[in-house]
Amino acid sequence: MNIVELKEQVKKTLLEYLDSKPEKEYMMYNVFHPNTEEHFNSIARDKGKHGGWVYVITSKDQKQVKIGYTERNPVQRTKEVFPGSEVYINAFLCLHNKAYLAERYIQRILYSTGLQSKRKELGGIKAHSGGSEIFDIKPRIACALVDEAVNDYVFT
Repeated sequence: MNIVELKEQVKKTLLEYLDSKPEKEYMMYNVFHPNTEEHFNSIARDKGKHGGWVYVITSKDQKQVKIGYTERNPVQRTKEVFPGSEVYINAFLCLHNKAYLAERYIQRILYSTGLQSKRKELGGIKAHSGGSEIFDIKPRIACALVDEAVNDYVFT
């Protein structure tokens, strides 16, 4: 098996594994809905001190996602990256200041399996800043990967 075949097998296995997690549904929240920012504020309040968020952003077509991290409310960051655009978000709270490490870990997995997008946009919406981490996967798959990485992986 050559490296290209190995990469394809790893990608296939990763996507099948993440897609096989139907027991958990992931919502994508419209960033301009009046309750979205408060939703993430309440999660942060409930958890207490935390180390930031790893977020998944998508557009209406849900063909690509942007994965990033922020120490602030993820809705605020999304509005900076895609100002004035109708995009959707889900975010996962990281404890112990591990959001950046979690984001890098997740992105390495997706880059190594060749899932990075050749287009640097979401459904025709170009990012104002931080638009390089865009991947050709469905939001539900991205959320499952982020959720599992944030909640089950110990970053060192």
